[in-house]
Amino acid sequence: MISLLGRLGLALGSKSDYIAERFGFEEPAVKEKPTISNGNNTNAVGESRLKLELEAAKAYKKQAEKDMKELRGKYNKALKDLKDTDKKINLALKAQMKRETLSPLQEYSRMQRNSLRTVGLGAMGNKTSFALAGITILLGITAIIGRVE
Repeated sequence: MISLLGRLGLALGSKSDYIAERFGFEEPAVKEKPTISNGNNTNAVGESRLKLELEAAKAYKKQAEKDMKELRGKYNKALKDLKDTDKKINLALKAQMKRETLSPLQEYSRMQRNSLRTVGLGAMGNKTSFALAGITILLGITAIIGRVE
């Protein structure tokens, strides 16, 4: 495969060598041939060489368009990935900022809720919670009275 410099004709070899290599043409040994005029002050050999170069230029253009389309697809995919990564980073920063702004009381309350959920009491309502608190207080009072006597 020829590098981009070779495609542009900037490589060390000549352009005719590249055309011969790219399209499989083999240049015969150079012999002096009589020029055949076709009426436009150009000769047939020159015209055929121009046609070959035109075909090579068209092939270069087609390959360049194909490469450009492929690169544009990769670029768009990379841009989309970058936007997704930015969104993830921003969400992580928001979550971190939200956690840092909690007061100690809010943090303690959040830990209590999480522990109640893990035990299975996360769906308990206010009435049930006050009832359990009342029972706990009564048991505590009973224990204190029982010790005193």
